[in-house]
Amino acid sequence: MIAALVATLGALTSAAPRIEPVVSIGAVSFGAVPIGAVPVGVAPADGPVDGEFLVRDRAAALDASWDAIAADLASDDWRVRARGVQVLARTRDGDPERARDVVLRALEDAHPNVRAAAVAAAAMRRVDPGAARWDALAVDPLPATRSAVVRCLALVRPPDVGERLERLAHDADPRVADRAFRALLALGDAAAPNAAREWLRRDLPADPQRLLDATDALARGPRADALFAALEPGKGPLESALLAAAAARAGSPADPRAVLDGWFAPTGTDSVVVSIERDAQLLAGAEALGGDLARHLEQDVLALDAFAAGDEDAWRSRRPELARRIDAGDLSVEYCLDAWCEAFVASARGDGEVLNAAFRSLNDSSFTSLVEAAYGRLDRVASPWQPTAALRGFRESAHFAWTELVGEIYVRTRDEAAGDWLSVYLTTRFESCRREAFLALTSVPDLRPYQYGLSLPFRRMD
Repeated sequence: MIAALVATLGALTSAAPRIEPVVSIGAVSFGAVPIGAVPVGVAPADGPVDGEFLVRDRAAALDASWDAIAADLASDDWRVRARGVQVLARTRDGDPERARDVVLRALEDAHPNVRAAAVAAAAMRRVDPGAARWDALAVDPLPATRSAVVRCLALVRPPDVGERLERLAHDADPRVADRAFRALLALGDAAAPNAAREWLRRDLPADPQRLLDATDALARGPRADALFAALEPGKGPLESALLAAAAARAGSPADPRAVLDGWFAPTGTDSVVVSIERDAQLLAGAEALGGDLARHLEQDVLALDAFAAGDEDAWRSRRPELARRIDAGDLSVEYCLDAWCEAFVASARGDGEVLNAAFRSLNDSSFTSLVEAAYGRLDRVASPWQPTAALRGFRESAHFAWTELVGEIYVRTRDEAAGDWLSVYLTTRFESCRREAFLALTSVPDLRPYQYGLSLPFRRMD
């Protein structure tokens, strides 16, 4: 009986065609159909899986697929017509003139989904359909089509691309409008007047998240000196700081002190996400500015450190606007040292030599903040200072933080100066530092450079 049941099931399985699960791919949905049952010019029964495979197969052998594409475009079913033009959105191979004719024909299709597929193909093939067709597509009733037009304009770049994207940035659908605005920013100086007008119209500082999205788009675009210059006048501290950071990341001239002011600028919201994204953009700007920022930041960090120790003169002369905020009771300014230390380390770009003067001049707690910010982010440090009395008055926690830092550098990079620092700490009075230095020096295969020093604390260790 069981054998008969198995035979029956086997017969049913072999006779029935294999069915793919229903999956939605792209703007066109075909449903699930038996594999191999998709004739030319006829819509699949349901789901898109086999339709997508067919599109890709035709794109891979485009020269042999022109007749099939023509048959699909002649179909009464919009899904079939969309499938035909989708082939050209998958490849740039084949006869460019023939492909252009297909795309232009599909752009005139009565169905918006076919037009959307045609716009995607125009973007892939860099087809400029002409002013009249751009105008019609910009007011297409389907938002997905207008969104595809934004991408196509950014890639094809007709002569009036700036004006067209600026108009689309006023689209009734906010997703289309925002995409057009970001595309404007990504054009850089090629559409600087249009992007600047749209930037001002949107009043971005009133919405910190949208401001952060815009400055991030600028930072990811090309160098755009004219655009950044057009955006600069009359900006508040946060907007100026984010623009300066974006300019540095894009390779345009930037004001280092404007970036530093960003940590003090109110965001206008209690959102933790906004604060995190703001700090991330400012730190990226600090890294891009490098030594230009480090020179300013060293003096600011030292002045703020002296202020915390009771010496206010340097801070008040260097940062009078921040001193006034402290006098007015704004305690947030006093807690910015950690953020500035992070920026200082980012500007060092892995070179501890850049931080040498600050390391030697900061007081106990500020030194620890800078060292903790630098952990795992430096590739080398300066050789042990002569004399090493600069650290003698510090608490054990500061010495231990420094030992951890140079130990991590030595294990990862074999930096000779870091190894020399560890050898100094092999004989320190702090047990925690001796252990940390010993563990770091013995965590590399070759112990010979410091074998004599290692033998001394080894005898005293548990």
